[in-house]
Amino acid sequence: FFVFFFFFQAEDGIRDFCLSRGLGDVYKRQDDDCAIILFAALEKNKKVVNLNLRTNTIGHRGAEAIGNFLKVNDTLERLNIGSNSISDNGIKAICKGLKVNKILAILFILKNKIGNRGGIAIGDMLKTNTSLVLILMSENTIGYE
Repeated sequence: FFVFFFFFQAEDGIRDFCLSRGLGDVYKRQDDDCAIILFAALEKNKKVVNLNLRTNTIGHRGAEAIGNFLKVNDTLERLNIGSNSISDNGIKAICKGLKVNKILAILFILKNKIGNRGGIAIGDMLKTNTSLVLILMSENTIGYE
């Protein structure tokens, strides 16, 4: 995992990281597997404040890794996971992390597969989360019940 090792060992304080359109291309793995590796490594990084993972195919397992990361992270301020494959169960896992996260201010989750149950999870999370000031979540499948 040379790319991730180099990134996380950099001493110049990398604050912005973008891996759009090809998370899985790094090692010809599935994007969920790469997301799990990335977020495990990010738990040790205290510099990144902006993470852009839009336009990949992160699904439920990757979303669980994101949720677990958000429970312990105290530096990330902006997260873009738009245009992925995150469904209701995935956003529920992310919302569990966001219920305790006190830093993340901006979340892009547009163009995923989030439906009504995911929308309810987001609303429930917002009852306790005090750091989020912007959530972009258009072009999902949240509708009327």
